[in-house]
Amino acid sequence: MPNSTSSLQGWVDQPNTRGTFDIVQSSFLTIFLCTWTCLHLNLPAANEGTLKPILRKFRWMILTILGPEFVATLAAGQRANAKRVRDQFYEIGHKQWTLRHSFYANMGGFVLQPRDSTPFPIHGLHLIYLVKKGYISLPSITEDEIADKSKANWLAKALVCLQIGWFVVQCLGRWHGGLPLTSLELTTTSYVWCTWGIYAQWLHKPLDVAVPTILKSKASTAEILLQAGPEAATPYRQTPLDFVFDGRHSWTLDVQPFLRFRVDPRKRPMPRVLNDSFPWFSTAADTLIIVFIVIFYGVILAFGWNFVFPTAIEKLLWRISALVVVGTTAAFVLWETAWGIFRAAYLLHLNKKRMSPRFIYYVYAAKPEKVDPVGRLPIHNQNFDGAVVTGAKTTFIIVYISIYADVLDADVYSSPPALNEQLPPFPPGIWNKGLITKAEKRSEPHFAWTRYETLPGITSTWHKTFIDYHLLTLSESLMPNVYEASHPEFGEVVAKFARFQWEIDSYQAETEAYGWIEGQGIGPRFLGHLTEEGRVIGFVIKKLEGRHACVDDMATCMEVVHRLHYLGILHGDLNQHNFIVQSDGAALIDFETCIKSRDRNKMTAELQGLERELLDNPGKGG
Repeated sequence: MPNSTSSLQGWVDQPNTRGTFDIVQSSFLTIFLCTWTCLHLNLPAANEGTLKPILRKFRWMILTILGPEFVATLAAGQRANAKRVRDQFYEIGHKQWTLRHSFYANMGGFVLQPRDSTPFPIHGLHLIYLVKKGYISLPSITEDEIADKSKANWLAKALVCLQIGWFVVQCLGRWHGGLPLTSLELTTTSYVWCTWGIYAQWLHKPLDVAVPTILKSKASTAEILLQAGPEAATPYRQTPLDFVFDGRHSWTLDVQPFLRFRVDPRKRPMPRVLNDSFPWFSTAADTLIIVFIVIFYGVILAFGWNFVFPTAIEKLLWRISALVVVGTTAAFVLWETAWGIFRAAYLLHLNKKRMSPRFIYYVYAAKPEKVDPVGRLPIHNQNFDGAVVTGAKTTFIIVYISIYADVLDADVYSSPPALNEQLPPFPPGIWNKGLITKAEKRSEPHFAWTRYETLPGITSTWHKTFIDYHLLTLSESLMPNVYEASHPEFGEVVAKFARFQWEIDSYQAETEAYGWIEGQGIGPRFLGHLTEEGRVIGFVIKKLEGRHACVDDMATCMEVVHRLHYLGILHGDLNQHNFIVQSDGAALIDFETCIKSRDRNKMTAELQGLERELLDNPGKGG
C-alpha cells in the first residue's frame, strides 16, 4: 500500500484469535527455556573440550522433558547434601563457609593434586577430611569468586523465571476468563512449576563452570591412604577418598551395570563428579519440600481431568498419568517409612545369625616387611594365586579377606587347610569384605572390620551369555588368574578372571577386544561373561588344543595377524606364546593390549617384528 497520509494508522490491536502455530511455538519455546536453562550440571572432566559437555547437557535436557520431577528431586538431593557439608564445616569452626561453597565443592569445583599422584575431583566431605587432617588448608576462594565463575547470576535466573512465568500468567488469565486451554499449554505450565522448583533448589549452585580450583597437597595419595588405616584398604569405585564418602548410590555406577549398559567415564580415579547420584535427604523439611513440588506437578496435570480430548482413550490416559504422578509420590513417602522400619528389624535378625562361607579368597602380603610400619596396611601380593577353602555348604557367599602378613604363621599361606584352621571365627551378619589383624596385646587373630560392598566389575558385556563362576570346575592354573576348567554345558574351557580391583580394567579391555573379533576366526570362541554374585569378573573361552608358535610357523601366524589388521586392530603383544598353532592354522590369544588403529605404519612395524618376537621373547604370553 502506498505510504500516503490517508493510510496512516495508530495503535492496532492483535487479532482476537490464535492459531495452532501460536500455541505450539510459545509452548515449545517455554519448554526449551525451562529444560535447558535450569540445568546446573557438575563440572566436566579436564580436556573434554566444548562439544562433549554440550551433548551431555542436551541429554539431560531430554531427560528433563521426559521427567521434570526426577530432575527436581535430584536438585533437592544436591541442596540437602550441600547443606550437610556446610553444617559440618560450621562444626569445625569455619563459619565463613557458605552454601555456595558447598555446592561448588560437591560439583567437582575442587581438584586435589597430591604429590607425585594423579589429580582427581573431590567432594565437600572429602575436603572436610583433608582440612581436618592437615593435608591441605581451607581454600581461600570467596563466595564472590565462585559466583564470578558462574555463567549466570541471580538476576539472570530471575529474568528467566519471570519470562517463563509470563506464560503461566497468560494461561491463568484464559482459565479465569473461561477461555479454552490446550493440554499442551497445561503440560508447559507443569514444566514451569518444576523449573521454579529446580531453580529454588539450585539457587546457590554455580551454572556451567568449566575450570576447577586446584588444591595441591604435599602428601601423596599413598601416604593419605596409609595414614587413614584399615578403613582405606577397601578398593575404591570412584576416587581414592571413597573411604570418606563414596557418593552413595548413583544411576551410572549401580543401575547401568545391572542393565548391562556401558558405564562412563571408565577412567579411575573418576575425572568428574557424576550428575546422577541418588538423592539423600536427612531432614524431614528437605523431604517435604520435594514431595510438595512433585505432588503439585501432578495436581497441575490433573487440572486437565475434564479437558476435551479427541478420543476417550486419550482422556483416560491423561487421567491415569496425573494419578500416577501424585500416587507414586505419596506411595514413595509411605514406602520409605515402611522400608526403614523393616530394614532395621531385618538387620537385627541377620546379626543373630552366623555366616558360613563356602568359598574364601585370601589376599595377603607374603612377607612381614611388606606391611607399612606406620599405617600397618598390608601390601597386596599381586602374584598371589587365590586359595579356595571349602567349608560348610549351608550359606553361599564369596568373601574377600585381607590378612596382615605377620598375623598368621608364614607356612600356612600356601596350604588352604592349614590356613582354614588358623582363621578366627567369622563375624555374624552379611558381609563380603573383611580385614584380619592382631593387636600387640592380643595373641589371637581377629577381624578388625567386615562390611558389605558393591564390588567393581566389567561393564563391556556385549555377549548374550553369562556364566556363573560356581558352575566351573577349575583344574590346571595356566597363570595366577587363568585356569583350565570344565563347564556342564560348554565342556573344556579356559576361564580368565580378575582377582583384584586393578585387574578389572585389563579384562575390560580384553572383553571388548573379543567383541571386535567375534566370528572372525582369529582367536578362541568367546563363550560368555564370567559372573560372581551378579558382577562380571572375567570371561570364558573355548579351550584350544595345539602348541605355541615357532619361527617355522611364520606364514600361518602372519596370515592371522593380517586378518586382525584388516579389522583395524593392533594386537600389541605378538610373541610365540600368544599363538596357538593347530592343524588348520594359528589362532591368537591374550588380547588385553589390543587397540583399534588404522595406522599402517604401526601395522607394518608389528608385522616386521613378528619374526624377532617368535625367536626372542620366550617369556611373554600365556
